[in-house]
Amino acid sequence: MTDKNVTRRELKAFAKAQAKLNRAHKKAERRLQKAEAKSLRKALNLQAAEYKRRLKILNGEQKRIAQAGAKSISRELYDADKASTDGILDTLKSAEAKRAGMFQLLSILATSGLLFGLGSIIWLIVKGVAPIQQPPQQQPQVIYIPATPGTLIPSTPPQPQTR
Repeated sequence: MTDKNVTRRELKAFAKAQAKLNRAHKKAERRLQKAEAKSLRKALNLQAAEYKRRLKILNGEQKRIAQAGAKSISRELYDADKASTDGILDTLKSAEAKRAGMFQLLSILATSGLLFGLGSIIWLIVKGVAPIQQPPQQQPQVIYIPATPGTLIPSTPPQPQTR
């Protein structure tokens, strides 16, 4: 059969088959669309459930992050406090170095004073100690008061009378 010799009956049969195929195709498309819609609905429900689960986790995470933030300090505050602490530590280190130097100087002075004192004692022992001389004692002055008022007091005491 050639294309030119196509009969009407064959054209009708071909059109019928074509219409049948079109209906089957449309039916298959509708089934496919329904299946796609069903799977899309299922995917959206699964996605919504996953979002709900993640949001529940994130809500708890927000509390945890807020609690952790309350227990920590900002970087700027830490840096400022560290700089202040470093300055205090430097001051303390220099004060400690000065104190150590003063302590060393005092120990040297104490040792040299002790050695000087011991040397002086040894020198006194070796050379001998001169006796301490007491100043000469003076005779006590006796003031004589005359028995009668108005009499002058002699500047020298009366000499005892000898017989």
